[in-house]
Amino acid sequence: MQPSNTAVAAKIIQNYSYAAAFGGGATALTGVVPGLGQIIAAFGGTTADSALCMKFQLEMIMALATLYDHTSFLALFRPLQARLFQSLTLFEIFRVF
Repeated sequence: MQPSNTAVAAKIIQNYSYAAAFGGGATALTGVVPGLGQIIAAFGGTTADSALCMKFQLEMIMALATLYDHTSFLALFRPLQARLFQSLTLFEIFRVF
């Protein structure tokens, strides 16, 4: 017996919620270090957390759109997803320096 779309959608949402929570916790870890770590967390952590949340939300929307077969919706979000991944890659490159 196949699971219903509602059950699969709930699992997709649950997985992306855990991923967003883990990403938020990981970006907040720098705030544990006194002084410089708190400054980095205030600026770099916030930027990284925002970018990761947008990435996870876009991926979740695309997974749900695929599940419910909304192909016109997917065509709308693919360029936005590609642009977001490019900006995340640039962010990771500049974060090293």
